[in-house]
Amino acid sequence: MKTLEEVQAIVPTELQAVNSWCLWKLERKNGRQTKVPYQPTGAHASSTNPDTWNSLQTCYQTLRGGSYNGIGLILSPAVNLTFIDLDRCLTGGQPNEFARSVLQLFPNTYTEVSQSGAGLHLFVHGEIAHAVKRDAIEMYHTARYCACTLRSYNGSQDIQNGGQELQDLYRQYAPKAKRKRCAPAPVVLQDDETVLKRACRADSKFADLYHGNWRGKYDSQSNADYALLCRLAFWTNRNPEQMERLFSSSGLVREKWTARDDYRRRSIERACLDCEQTFSEWTWQKTMNSLGGGAIHYD
Repeated sequence: MKTLEEVQAIVPTELQAVNSWCLWKLERKNGRQTKVPYQPTGAHASSTNPDTWNSLQTCYQTLRGGSYNGIGLILSPAVNLTFIDLDRCLTGGQPNEFARSVLQLFPNTYTEVSQSGAGLHLFVHGEIAHAVKRDAIEMYHTARYCACTLRSYNGSQDIQNGGQELQDLYRQYAPKAKRKRCAPAPVVLQDDETVLKRACRADSKFADLYHGNWRGKYDSQSNADYALLCRLAFWTNRNPEQMERLFSSSGLVREKWTARDDYRRRSIERACLDCEQTFSEWTWQKTMNSLGGGAIHYD
């Protein structure tokens, strides 16, 4: 088994910085082997509960203890990744024609060889509207975890921006839209301390911004302000009063924020308008769409 230092030389740095990892163990359920997600404590992990997610370092050190079969990366808005699973596409380590066409779209992105050794996992930045599940390709963005092998295919530690190529690939294989009526997501209000704890644990970029660490990452503090407000809109379920309180307690607060009511109001309104989905909406949608209620893994 690789040492932690060897793993850190493989996994993209940005993924090492997020608390979006879990362990998994093979267990028989409903007559088939299933990769069940766990926390390092031995309790079950959930792909929709950030309080059950952990760091790569903690999970890998626990994995080396021998009680689990592997580790997994949980997909969520905090990491903003689309996971592309190409099944049965390698023969003798060489990709088939379809796999080559996908690899050409994202030549510099972190790519793993799958558990079987016959497939590939690509990780790209960007989101897709719905999951894709076809024979040759599967694509997922949120409320799922993927069993990682840490067996790099291309040696890249970068994660490429999916951009238009990702959307074109998605549209080619996306499921046909179905019209259906769905109950609105219930808005769950949490106290400030709970929101901060959950957000900082699940999203390292949120934690950096909240503690005022923006230099070298954003062109201006105004851009950093907006980035934090967008994340606050997600975690507070677009609650403007709570957004204002939490921002005012952050390391980004300055005279422009405290003295200018118009700046505060416009910034919060813009962040709420640009927030396509809140934490409550995200968890509710995944609950409504789930088949069995448990976390789903992908080889």
